[in-house]
Amino acid sequence: MTAMTLTGQVSHYADLHPDQTALRVKRLGIWQNISWATYRDEMTGCSLVLCEWGIDAADHVAILSDNRPEWLFADLGIQLLEARSVGIYQTNPPEDVGYILQHAHCRVVFAEDQEQVDKLLDERGGAESVEHIVVFDERGTSHYDDPRLISWSSFRAHGAQLLNASPNWLKQRLSHSD
Repeated sequence: MTAMTLTGQVSHYADLHPDQTALRVKRLGIWQNISWATYRDEMTGCSLVLCEWGIDAADHVAILSDNRPEWLFADLGIQLLEARSVGIYQTNPPEDVGYILQHAHCRVVFAEDQEQVDKLLDERGGAESVEHIVVFDERGTSHYDDPRLISWSSFRAHGAQLLNASPNWLKQRLSHSD
């Protein structure tokens, strides 16, 4: 096999072993398996939504979260577009988050939870240029009225719709990058 990108590797393993476990995550004390096919589809759906939002190779997208499968899906979805992923420590205070977002000109931020969203919405959070905030765990944010907020579940559902409408998009995309 020739060298290929990480996104190409995920697609390759999904083609070879779609039902085999790629990732495991513990939710409420119970281990759950994520198959290679699911990994590929989550990554692709994420990329399709970002593409619809106009994200391309010139853009930076931030991820303000602890390690979790959604972090990987977002990161590889960003890579599929040849954009830059900007990881931000979830322990950073709002001022630091704001500095990073402004310095990198991030248009989209994936945020772990209410605590991270609060940093983005804080006047010191520097998220004025951010067009979309995707919240992985939206508990505690349902009463927020910021139009930039979108739940991960809504984001995923839209990505799945786009993937169903363009089932060959990933293969076409990878043929240009691998």
